[in-house]
Amino acid sequence: MNRYRMAAARGRSSLEEAVQEDQDLLGEFGLGLTSLEGGLRLVFLARVRGKINPWDVNHLSLKMWGWVRPLLIELRDLRAYKAEMEREVAEAQALIAAEQVEGAVAAR
Repeated sequence: MNRYRMAAARGRSSLEEAVQEDQDLLGEFGLGLTSLEGGLRLVFLARVRGKINPWDVNHLSLKMWGWVRPLLIELRDLRAYKAEMEREVAEAQALIAAEQVEGAVAAR
């Protein structure tokens, strides 16, 4: 059973929450969710200028979404981890530079 049928069985608010979660996830990768008819209909947000061109809409089956969604979640988490590591490296480099400046001033 797919994610949306299970959410719909739990109630309208559960379905809306599942759709919003997926819209947010797709939005992080520059995609927009336009419809759930017969699967997901996605559009590249960078190509949308007011009205959505039907040629820019891509279809993703619910079965494929079942495979792609966990991969996107993992990629999102890895991106967040990488950003955190880059911040920590920048902080460490700033501390090292400050210590070197202090050492140079103390040596004078």
